[in-house]
Amino acid sequence: MGLQVDRWPDEETRDSKDIDAEAGDFAIEHTSIDTIANQRRDSAWFKGAVGCLEGELHCEHPFRLVVTLPYEVRKLGVRHD
Repeated sequence: MGLQVDRWPDEETRDSKDIDAEAGDFAIEHTSIDTIANQRRDSAWFKGAVGCLEGELHCEHPFRLVVTLPYEVRKLGVRHD
């Protein structure tokens, strides 16, 4: 017996903190926990700073290309607003 979502209360009332979904007798709430301090803030900054690389480098290359940027690069000489 599989469950299926009956309602999406948070989509029905966007300006409240309703649960994410209801499936039968179950209330479903999606929760995300940062595993590194300020992970969401730094991730947004990082994506803004280097996210354009994916589009710039998205083409067929006759070689394998790997770009590795250490997490600590977010601290080097750039304002973190």
